[in-house]
Amino acid sequence: MDLELVEPAVLEYSFRWLAKGGNLVIGVHLELGWCVRVDGDVTLLDTERRFVPVTPLLKVPFNEFSGLLKRASLRNEECRQLILDFPVELFLKYVFHTSCSGYWPELALDWLEAQESSWPMHRAELAGLSESRSMPQKARQRANRMLRISDGSRVLPPRRS
Repeated sequence: MDLELVEPAVLEYSFRWLAKGGNLVIGVHLELGWCVRVDGDVTLLDTERRFVPVTPLLKVPFNEFSGLLKRASLRNEECRQLILDFPVELFLKYVFHTSCSGYWPELALDWLEAQESSWPMHRAELAGLSESRSMPQKARQRANRMLRISDGSRVLPPRRS
């Protein structure tokens, strides 16, 4: 399923919905923060496991999504900061911690590459991804490169067996 960014946000009671696809919408509640509604049930996006239905958002380039957040925050002053505070770190950690194939982690790496300042917060995930034989070589190499750059070093020491 693909998600579509919604602009302007759909206003519904205390919610501002900013993305939709199939039977789900993603947005903010004016008091509680980011949430997802699937088949009518609303869940707060406050733990990794709750991001399961949100994963297709990774198909949207990060710069497009962050641009939408900036524009939506200007149009929705009552929840400006909530909109800007999308839990990107938690979202990416969920993908890195749960994916068995390379598809979603590679899209998560695309998002992470657009936010170089947050690479150090994902050091453990990048290290794990760079060593995981279940990931495609290209993803392992990208993760290793990001890890080296976030370290400030150009060459990692050889791995010890």
